[in-house]
Amino acid sequence: AGSVGVENIFLTSGASEAITMLMTALIKDSSCGVMIPIPQYPLYSATLDLLGGHKVGYYLDEHSNWGMNIAELERSLAEAKQNGINVVG
Repeated sequence: AGSVGVENIFLTSGASEAITMLMTALIKDSSCGVMIPIPQYPLYSATLDLLGGHKVGYYLDEHSNWGMNIAELERSLAEAKQNGINVVG
């Protein structure tokens, strides 16, 4: 395991504030989107709606302990690009 320098730590008053700050920094206009898992924490979609960004959903694999699947991530990213969404983050 590696170490993390103090200059690489950013503190917030909670997860909700951190998510909002991060997405605000990422979403510059209505062409931007962020990949979010399905099922997901509702704050992700609510914040993206508020900022005018796109939700780029990808499905988690319930049969693999809700793990990610590279093929599903690639499918979701390709679909977003095909629809003119600039996936950021």
